[in-house]
Amino acid sequence: MSSWSTKAAHTLHQKLSSIVAVMLLVSAPFFVAVTPSVASAASSGDITISEFMADSATIADADGEWIELHNNTGAAIDLSGWSIDDGGSAHTFGSLIIAPGTAAVICRNSSTASNGGVVCSDSWAGMSLSNSGDTITVYDDLANTIDTVTYTSGDVTTGHANTVVSGTIGSESSARYHADNFGTPYGTALLDETPPVISNLRPADGRHVRGIFETRAWASDPDSAISDVSLSVTGPVNSGPHAMVFDGTQNRWEYPLDTNALGLTDGVYDFTFTATNGDGLQTTRTVNNITIDNTRPTATLTTLVHGSSTSGVVAISGTASDAHLVRWRLRIRDTSTNTNILSYVSTDTSNITYNWNSAGYNGNYAIILTAYDTAGNSSTTVTGVNRAVINVANDVIAPTMQVVDPEPGEALHRHEEVFIRANDASGISSVEMQFSGNPAWFPVSFRPDTKYPDRYFQKIPDAISDGVYDITFRATDTAGNQTTQTIPGVIVDKTNPVLNVTNPGTNLSGSVPIVGDISDNMQIGHYRVQIMSGALPPHFAKTDLIYNQLFTVNATTFSGVLDTIDTTAFADGTYHLRIVTMDEAGNNVDERYVSITIDNSTTPSPVITPGSGGSTGSGDAQPTITFAAAPAGLAGGGIGFVGGANLGAGNVLGANTDNANAQTQTTGSTSSTSTTGGTAGRVKATSDTKRSWVSYWYYWLPALLALIGLLLLLAKRRRDKDGQNTTA
Repeated sequence: MSSWSTKAAHTLHQKLSSIVAVMLLVSAPFFVAVTPSVASAASSGDITISEFMADSATIADADGEWIELHNNTGAAIDLSGWSIDDGGSAHTFGSLIIAPGTAAVICRNSSTASNGGVVCSDSWAGMSLSNSGDTITVYDDLANTIDTVTYTSGDVTTGHANTVVSGTIGSESSARYHADNFGTPYGTALLDETPPVISNLRPADGRHVRGIFETRAWASDPDSAISDVSLSVTGPVNSGPHAMVFDGTQNRWEYPLDTNALGLTDGVYDFTFTATNGDGLQTTRTVNNITIDNTRPTATLTTLVHGSSTSGVVAISGTASDAHLVRWRLRIRDTSTNTNILSYVSTDTSNITYNWNSAGYNGNYAIILTAYDTAGNSSTTVTGVNRAVINVANDVIAPTMQVVDPEPGEALHRHEEVFIRANDASGISSVEMQFSGNPAWFPVSFRPDTKYPDRYFQKIPDAISDGVYDITFRATDTAGNQTTQTIPGVIVDKTNPVLNVTNPGTNLSGSVPIVGDISDNMQIGHYRVQIMSGALPPHFAKTDLIYNQLFTVNATTFSGVLDTIDTTAFADGTYHLRIVTMDEAGNNVDERYVSITIDNSTTPSPVITPGSGGSTGSGDAQPTITFAAAPAGLAGGGIGFVGGANLGAGNVLGANTDNANAQTQTTGSTSSTSTTGGTAGRVKATSDTKRSWVSYWYYWLPALLALIGLLLLLAKRRRDKDGQNTTA
């Protein structure tokens, strides 16, 4: 070529290069968006044979063979000019680009309609994959070997593609692209390999069924829809499969199984449910030992005769039979209203008995016995067999009852009894009483006498503690009719009052106070102070009672002076003092009898002895007053003054030395003296017999006379002394 031509050619080449460069720059954004970068040169392993199908099932090898090539690089690879062969024939690729990290499938037949649904990127002709073993090699456009795989007949399984991982050949068996062929060709949709799920089957294992009943199954599939569910019955008679119907909610399929229409005789069966999904996968579940029972049990009344009459407690019994007998039911129906007045059910099929208390009922009643088996069959009702109509004639008149004792608000002591009168034409079966706050009914005993042939008596039960109760009394006649009456506010007090009395001493005179205290858990009623002569109980006579004072106390406690006894009202002598108290309910306590001596002997006249001699001065002797004898009841032998001495300590007028040693006495015990309290709440029931202070003249008159004598003597001595002074 000439230099001009070379230069012209070079210039032309530069211009063309510039034009091409500009065109590439202008179109670059569009190429980047739609065309991956293509590797400039390939190396061994950039493209590998990752999976191949050599022997397809139900599809001819000429249609079903395929090879998957995988791009292991990060750039697209253009296979234009590349080739693949099986050692005998080869196929050269046209324009085929494999994106980075993806694959392309090369098929012997690219039609998805005939190759099993495989999506192909290219197809070959003339090359085939031998089922007995072969070698597959991939070359680039420069004839360099990029990858090669050799397999043997032992690697080939009909219907299973072979996988190649790091040169190791395996067999695909977990995923299918065709109903009969396993494999995962790139870009081809795989079939659903998860079978349906069946649950909540009805009936359950071991159930008893009869007639027409609903069978049911819940069927679902996570990958595809359920196409159908069917039921098959196997046993003495086989039936099915029967197509179940989807009810449109909760994946539930149902089928009404008519045992009689299908000719399923009594016996034990197995029910098999089969669910199929859209890809043809199936799941089967079976419930076992389903008993079909269309035979009714039988029932018979054995004690009642149809058309008979009765009253009171009616004994009903019968029999029942069935291979699967489970329970029986007794109904008593009022024929006038056709309503049941009783419905009793029992599972004790070996003992069909019932005692009906017909009290309160009169008229015609139907007695119906029905037997049931496990499947729900019931016996047929037949009058005269398991149904009997009887006439019931009962006493419906309630007994009469009168509560004689207690009355409302009355207090009852521990020995007191309630008194009830009750009678009825048919006879009284029981009289009972119930205390408010206690659900128990306590019997009241029948204790008739000539005057009251219908009387009932009973003490308050030990289980009832002290308190205020509404007592309900109930009388029941032999027909079961009852009458009740409630007595409100009855006080139950079984506790004795507590009495403490201070011993007044044994030698008493003048006015003597009786001191003590009384208490009761409910309310004190009254107490008595008594003095008796003669023998001690139990041998004393009523005539021995010479003093008897009654005091009423409306309180729970009382303390202080119980009574003041004027001993001068009695002759001197020995007596018995008795204190007795009784609470409002009538419980009483007797204080022990105390022996006392009353001594009101007349006090002797005083003897005044003038003082001796002395004329003047403080040393003159003083007169002395003495008693010839110390009267009983005067402490220290009376009153005595010696010289100018004051009244001696302990020589108090009227003091009783025995009181200094007084003791409070209770039944069986002693305690310290207590005189606190007063007379609040105490009312003396009888007139007060205590006398005025004039009555005690024998105490104060002798002393007064002695005092007057002493004063006269002192006055005389003073006058005598004044006369001497005047004379002097």
